[in-house]
Amino acid sequence: FVRPQRVTYSIDMLGPSQFRLGKEVFVREDLQLENARGFKLECSHFYNKKFVTTNLGDLSQLSTKQLKVICNDHSIDIRGCVEKTDVINLIRSKLGPDKQSAVDCAPCIVYLHGNCGCRVDSLDALELCLLYGFSLFSVDLSGSGLSEGEYISLGHYEQEDVRCILEYLKESSLVSSIVLWGRSMGAATSLLYSSQNPGDISAIILDSPFSDLYTLSGEVAQQMKLGIPQWIISSGFSLVMQMIRRSIRQRANFDLYAVAPIEHVQDCNIPGIFIHGESDDFVSPKHSLSLYEKYGDNRKEILLVKGDHNSPRPVEAYNYISLFIHRYVLTEKLREHHPEPLRVFGCSSTTKDLDCFYCKQLKGVDHSSQWPYNVVFGVGKDSIKLLTPFTEVSSQNITGVSYGDEILTMLGDYSFL
Repeated sequence: FVRPQRVTYSIDMLGPSQFRLGKEVFVREDLQLENARGFKLECSHFYNKKFVTTNLGDLSQLSTKQLKVICNDHSIDIRGCVEKTDVINLIRSKLGPDKQSAVDCAPCIVYLHGNCGCRVDSLDALELCLLYGFSLFSVDLSGSGLSEGEYISLGHYEQEDVRCILEYLKESSLVSSIVLWGRSMGAATSLLYSSQNPGDISAIILDSPFSDLYTLSGEVAQQMKLGIPQWIISSGFSLVMQMIRRSIRQRANFDLYAVAPIEHVQDCNIPGIFIHGESDDFVSPKHSLSLYEKYGDNRKEILLVKGDHNSPRPVEAYNYISLFIHRYVLTEKLREHHPEPLRVFGCSSTTKDLDCFYCKQLKGVDHSSQWPYNVVFGVGKDSIKLLTPFTEVSSQNITGVSYGDEILTMLGDYSFL
């Protein structure tokens, strides 16, 4: 639990530090933050290049890399500069008041990976975030990836990593509001933090969260035995759990009883969406279902998809997340640019040559009125299979819609989950 196989990777796996998506240019800024325990966290912030402000009053708040972006845009030669203050003074001397301009800040999605993950996992969410006009902040949580720390804590200490990240982002001139997108351990961390820090987060996206670590530990112990003799398991489950609890406390210095999102989820007062694999045999779907039931805000949704705990999420999941973001996160200004939710159709022979999959819209269909509010099992060519707390499994026909051959090809691989 507290020392899974650690992911090692090269920075090159995060892609280029500057790249183009459609007509916009984006940058990736790599940085280190120090958490409350003194561990250095390796982080990356992806954002639109135009987010870097040339409002001279804000220059001191920008990073060195952001200052270099301004200099490149205005052809300012900084080869003679030694300190950051030298760069700031040079920019101020070259750009008069008439050239000052500030770009509006935008929402930021903070991606929190699972117990065996790292910040590379955030690339699955990158395109959707950037195309909506957001920035994306990814991190190797303490004890994971390239960050410092020997053990993970499944959300207990990771909450402090989130606090450290938010303190940094709140001081940034690039960020207006913050959304947490977590998977597994990252989802539990998101629930724990947002429930105890009202006002810091505007929405949460939760992929495969567990209800409490005690229950999860017991389920894993019964499935995997964890090297515990069979006679011990047979003679007393509570004894097994005490052994696991003692081991975690000795190694990682926290109590597994303390990691219980189910005890705090009723205090969440922000929109939340739950995603879970139907075949997840590590964290069973019942964890998400119990959390969803007790979630404290009525603006909640849940989607069950094909796959297990570590399966890549199907396109339906990203479409549903996109719908959730459009409904609850987009600012009025961003909604002007995106009156309809962005859609993804996956990589197929039809879509592989498109600049981006999310920009391809189904013409003539108001999907916001077709997609159910709570639970979706799949979207077909001419129907939607759904389950909500108020209905049994049923299908809704989409009438009066003419799908072109191209659209049918796109949907062909995703007829039903």
